[in-house]
Amino acid sequence: MHLYAYSRRHELHLTRLELFDTRYDIEASLINVGTGLASLIIAVVAGASWATAAGLIYLVLGPVRAVHGMWSGRRRRRLEGRST
Repeated sequence: MHLYAYSRRHELHLTRLELFDTRYDIEASLINVGTGLASLIIAVVAGASWATAAGLIYLVLGPVRAVHGMWSGRRRRRLEGRST
């Protein structure tokens, strides 16, 4: 849905903040998908002996999303300051 909105950003006349939020949601989804793919690759390539590692990879999701949120929050606040 966010990719569709982003591809139609000119037709939708998205503001800078709306565009930022759309990109943020796309990035967050990519982080989630990347984590799942990493787990899948570990499970398939390494086999049963690495099954625990394939599950534990999800522990990375929290810190990575937190860093992404903090970094994006700073950028968004700067953008909000410019638009007022």
